[in-house]
Amino acid sequence: MKAFILAGTCMLLFAAACSGQPQGVGKIDSLMSASHWDASATPFIVTLDNRTNCGPGDTPPPNRVDTSDRVDGLIAELNSNNYNAYIIPTGDEHQSEFPPESDLRRRYISGFSGSAGYAVVLSDGQRALWTDGRYFLQADDELDCQWLFMKELITGVPTLLEFLKDNLSNGDVVAADSSLLGYGTWTRLEKGLGESGISLVASSTNLVDTVWEADSDNPRPEYVKDSAYSYSIKYAGQSFEEKLTNVRASMASEGAQAMVISTLDESAWLYNVRGNDITFNPVVRSYAIVQE
Repeated sequence: MKAFILAGTCMLLFAAACSGQPQGVGKIDSLMSASHWDASATPFIVTLDNRTNCGPGDTPPPNRVDTSDRVDGLIAELNSNNYNAYIIPTGDEHQSEFPPESDLRRRYISGFSGSAGYAVVLSDGQRALWTDGRYFLQADDELDCQWLFMKELITGVPTLLEFLKDNLSNGDVVAADSSLLGYGTWTRLEKGLGESGISLVASSTNLVDTVWEADSDNPRPEYVKDSAYSYSIKYAGQSFEEKLTNVRASMASEGAQAMVISTLDESAWLYNVRGNDITFNPVVRSYAIVQE
């Protein structure tokens, strides 16, 4: 009987076994498929002219963030790695709804601070961000005027997959940090791009991290280094040994010899541990493996 709690990076190999679904799985699917709210509505054609407060003489909103230097740095990394596009999701390696400050890569590269969305940067200089209707006004304010703003699920707005297929060619390469995309999202995107002869590859390092760590004007926050601590059984209700016994019974009923847990709230619950790794979330950045 063995149980481990580990720190590290979730590999794509284990993504199918990681517990739970990617945060916002419905929204992720909408970026991959061609479904929209109303197919009969007049299509909305996305151009930079759609952006508000971006014309001559317009006063930019006070919360607008100019990320042109950051994107230029990312494009330089794309070119040095022979990539034609790079996908930047919102989540961290654990698909957390609220990632630690150090993992807010999409916010850093785009300036958009909402809790849901995808960004993509192409080596030809194009950059685009998708988010849902909760954030339409906020994203339009925060994105600088070089960003295409994709209002998710609005008729005529291309999905991430459609945008990449429309702007790339046979033989081109799209890269992403595979630890930040769920297994299902990765395989659907890989299949869809492959239909146009476009490859999806895992970058050996996160290219946004490379740019961020070299940015002295906007230093990347460090991860919290506080120690984890035990959560009293007075509040937990069960010891972690009892919980493991129950989990192993469920594993046995499914014929499983091991279970990988990647979501932080699940490992915190199972092992009765808490931490301060994410602001306002009493969790520890970790992975757990439970064996029979």
